[in-house]
Amino acid sequence: MIDSLVRSVRAALSSAFPAAAVYESSVPHGAVLPCFFVTFRSPDGMFESKKRFSVKQILGNRYLFSIALCVEFHYPAGYDFMGVIERLFANLQLVDIEGHLPVRGDNCHCEVKDDSVYFFVTYEFFASFETETVSADVCELMENYKFN
Repeated sequence: MIDSLVRSVRAALSSAFPAAAVYESSVPHGAVLPCFFVTFRSPDGMFESKKRFSVKQILGNRYLFSIALCVEFHYPAGYDFMGVIERLFANLQLVDIEGHLPVRGDNCHCEVKDDSVYFFVTYEFFASFETETVSADVCELMENYKFN
């Protein structure tokens, strides 16, 4: 699920900003500006915050996923970043995940620091997992087993 969401966000960025490179994580050496990075980063700058990803079982095999992402945009001096912020809000508001319905981004906000734009967005969606059915033969074998 997480990989599909990150791939979908990267695809949305690539189509909205064809002149900018899109990377998966932190800044690689020799990155050409302007460029994007899609990371799990909390708004206070701490990586891997506990609230950045959660899965909660709702009913049966249905789960609520909450995934918060940070899209970093690094640009050269003198670049018009205000237009980029507006396009980020427009293009990351609704993202198509492979094999699922579109997912709406929520809690969107951005910060500008040191020639970089940090765009924060949280995606919440329901997903279900296929469960294996247990045959009657297995139940008979487990009949004598005691659970604590």
